[in-house]
Amino acid sequence: MKQLIAKITEIPFLYNSIRCIINGGTFKGKIESLINVKEDDSVLDICCGIGYYSSMFKGEYVGVDNDKNHIDYAIKKYSSKQKKFIHQDIQMINFPENSFNKAFMINAVHHFSDEDNIKIFKKIKSFISDEFIIVDADLSSSNFFQTMLLRYDQGVYLRSLKEHKKLVSQVFDIKETFNFKSRTKSVALCVIRCKLKS
Repeated sequence: MKQLIAKITEIPFLYNSIRCIINGGTFKGKIESLINVKEDDSVLDICCGIGYYSSMFKGEYVGVDNDKNHIDYAIKKYSSKQKKFIHQDIQMINFPENSFNKAFMINAVHHFSDEDNIKIFKKIKSFISDEFIIVDADLSSSNFFQTMLLRYDQGVYLRSLKEHKKLVSQVFDIKETFNFKSRTKSVALCVIRCKLKS
């Protein structure tokens, strides 16, 4: 089953369509209200996938992902003067200090070990001036259906909200945490809104 899912993820349009069916749509409205980007803000999207969330922003947007198929799709569909996509491992990426106002990481933290996440968070911290927002699966709020789905996820470092907070607080001050569910109630996600540690 995992091999089949891996094959599906290689076809960006199909992968995104299946996710939309399972979730009863996308999280675009929720993410847009979470990030609350002003027109002149610059945004970094870590592990951006197919770049879907780039369509929310009018200012500078940079999406980074290690999956070439997804980045190629994002470039073809969403690339513009203001929107750029980079095919590279986020652990290897470098930007000048305070290059972005905000950064976000959606459904990606569970693909990295604690040690790798800490390294990524420290990099992100140097890139941004305002805040960092994480959205990821929350094991402590998962229903039976989500638990079954997560067994076939490509990410193997699934965490509860408590574990997410413990991990993130090693690098960032946490301003706010909460949960929300997909329209079909099939998926429960946790949100962690971070600010820079002084």
